[in-house]
Amino acid sequence: MSKKIQRSLLPAWTPFQEAFFPPGATANLIESEPGFIGVFRNSRYQVQMRTYSSPIGEMLWLSIVSIDRSARHDWRDLQRIKNELCGEEREALELFPAESRLVDTNNQYHLFVLPEGAVAPFGYMERDVADTQISGSSHKQRPFDVRPKDLNACSRENLTVAIVGPAKEE
Repeated sequence: MSKKIQRSLLPAWTPFQEAFFPPGATANLIESEPGFIGVFRNSRYQVQMRTYSSPIGEMLWLSIVSIDRSARHDWRDLQRIKNELCGEEREALELFPAESRLVDTNNQYHLFVLPEGAVAPFGYMERDVADTQISGSSHKQRPFDVRPKDLNACSRENLTVAIVGPAKEE
């Protein structure tokens, strides 16, 4: 039976603050890596931030672990980390790679933050957030810690999904 962390048992979310590794070989190695910006911690997560050049411009790489080192992968937490450390209007991607490129070593998650102003060439094009069951759906949604003002401002039937690129011919 898997042990599931109850959200009510997690510490209250606190703002991220710059943190430092204890002096030693590990700190020297990590801090000397190209593009290293810093380490940031709050009550739930530790995030290492690096910058790197890509074909579309300068990107950020967020390497995220929970403070208790559990395998907690909460979408809203990752969105909040991205918002607080990189900005609400930056887009980030999480990659599920081919098995030949898989890195899975320590309950660590990675977000790759696109350059400012860049938009992923796929996905929903409008905002739609809910904290209750959507009418006619069996899916459930948990309440927000901080409730957005625009809950269900967009109806699901009217959402636009975009996939940019040449259309395949049948």
